[in-house]
Amino acid sequence: MKKINLFASLSAMIMALAFMSCQTDSDSHEHSFSEEWKYDETYHWHEATCEHKTAVGSKEEHTFGEWTVTVVATEANKGSKERVCSVCLYKQVKAIPRLDHEHDCSEEWKTDAVYHWHVCSICNELVEKEEHAFGDWKIITEPTDNTKGLKERVCSVCNYKEERNVAELSHEHKQKEEWKSNVVKHWHECSECNNVVEESEAAHSFGSWTVTKKPTTEDGEKERICNVCSYKETQVIPKIFLKIDGGTITGKENKTNDSGVFTKGREITLSNFYMSKYEVTKAQYKEIMEDTALNTLAITADPSYSSLQPESYVIADGEEDSERPVENVTWYDAVYFCNLLSQKEGLEPVYTIKNPETEVISDAGKSVTYIKNATVTADHTKNGYRLPTEAEWEYAARGGDPNLDEWDYPFSGSDTADEAKYTDSRNSGLDAAGWYYYNTCNGGITSTEIPSSGKKGYGAHQVGQKKHNVLGLYDMSGNVWEWCYDLYDYSTAQRSENDPTGPDSGSYRVKRGGSWNNGAYDASVCFWSCFNPSEKGNSLGFRLVRSAD
Repeated sequence: MKKINLFASLSAMIMALAFMSCQTDSDSHEHSFSEEWKYDETYHWHEATCEHKTAVGSKEEHTFGEWTVTVVATEANKGSKERVCSVCLYKQVKAIPRLDHEHDCSEEWKTDAVYHWHVCSICNELVEKEEHAFGDWKIITEPTDNTKGLKERVCSVCNYKEERNVAELSHEHKQKEEWKSNVVKHWHECSECNNVVEESEAAHSFGSWTVTKKPTTEDGEKERICNVCSYKETQVIPKIFLKIDGGTITGKENKTNDSGVFTKGREITLSNFYMSKYEVTKAQYKEIMEDTALNTLAITADPSYSSLQPESYVIADGEEDSERPVENVTWYDAVYFCNLLSQKEGLEPVYTIKNPETEVISDAGKSVTYIKNATVTADHTKNGYRLPTEAEWEYAARGGDPNLDEWDYPFSGSDTADEAKYTDSRNSGLDAAGWYYYNTCNGGITSTEIPSSGKKGYGAHQVGQKKHNVLGLYDMSGNVWEWCYDLYDYSTAQRSENDPTGPDSGSYRVKRGGSWNNGAYDASVCFWSCFNPSEKGNSLGFRLVRSAD
């Protein structure tokens, strides 16, 4: 037993001496490296082949050549381009967005009994679809006392011919009770000759549209009914929630803006999620908050300044007031709305809201009730509506793909103007995608004019009026600030995480995206900001998401 202990002690001493020797000689040690290059998205280096495996040699940033187009983008398909590091031959690949689509149609008209159209040879979309423009009826075969005649009329655009029988001269129509119809008109047929009784033929007289299925993550549907013949017309309402595919993003330095959430070297993994194409509108908010069975806290259903002071917040020409984004809501109001909407649609509420404190104030001479404080926890595994996390918001605003050029755009859906920096307050590059301080009262065009109360365009604008980003999301830059779930703490932006939800403590909640009442820099996808969750304002709203997995 003693021999074993002695042997173990001697072994330990030898290992310790060897370690000390290595440490002593380390300063003079000359590492040996593999000739093979190792690399990541930013750097290349050689790995050590000696005992110091963690040592690296010749670590430098890539030296890229010019971009080379490998697949040309077309109207139908994305392209791709690549550039190669001249040192290690690392190849960086980026997608090239599809070209703006210009329809290419043959001269031949396609027809049915009601419409004519052309077909695009690239995308097969129906182009210039319109009802026929018929001329007058012309008799082709005259009727007699015993035989029917024939008449026709021709579309002046596509030459489509419509033929009808002409009743015998002695024939008097006896009208069937049943209505016949197509998508445009209705008529009765004669019970004896089955021809159209022309006096009964008329265009449909439709009532108002009724939504039969609301659009969410799937398409919705609406219908209207003819008051005369009960013909039912249905139309698809495009889905308003888009699925955003997540992934793992390694932060990098951006050439045109700050890295925002995705700081250099930080690795974030996001799960798939759904995001609304639009900011929550006044109409959406009002519909839920007016339901007293849901809104047991009696929170004001129409709190927006554009409703409280319409003489000051004058809507721009051609816009619908109910489709402006709701604003003047606290963070607590927003999460409360999320829960109510989830309840109404039979989904699992994400938020647990305890001890809500409401307050009634006089705002512009009108009584407004809002949630001032509450204890809120979230379970993002639930399938209901919620606010986006800051990482989800910025990921979607940048376009959801770090390999796209759009990822580095300062604005969601548009690049900076040639003469401007992304930090400038005035930047005409934002005109394509967003409403901000220098274009809100000028028809969306940047000018030196500043917004003034009572002028058209003062305040938030109808959602979806500007260009969407590459994912199909509108108003991610400008219009109104958007509440995010996270508490604000810049230091957490350095941690690598899966589905980060922000720090565990703090006093302020994150808001992103800028607004009609701020400069262009605030509307950049990288700009950080926060606000007291108990406060509200004329340029602060929110957007909805749902977990997809």
